Amino acid sequence: MSDISACKGGFCPLKLNCHRYTCPKEELGQSYFQDPPFKMSFMFDENLDNLGVVTTACPFFWNNQDFKNERPNPEN
Repeated sequence: MSDISACKGGFCPLKLNCHRYTCPKEELGQSYFQDPPFKMSFMFDENLDNLGVVTTACPFFWNNQDFKNERPNPEN
């Protein structure tokens, strides 16, 4: 495993699809983000009774589709 900053996930809705959360972790010396770096944005439409859309983004997201045989590990 290469040395990457892993993510503990927290309340991030992207974590099960992110390699930084699902990757195998080193027992010693694994670096982690202090807090999950995702951001949520709310967009409201005043013309539709203030209904809106929530978007989630993370600048450090690595999609698991690029990594074969990676599955979410509930022990993380």
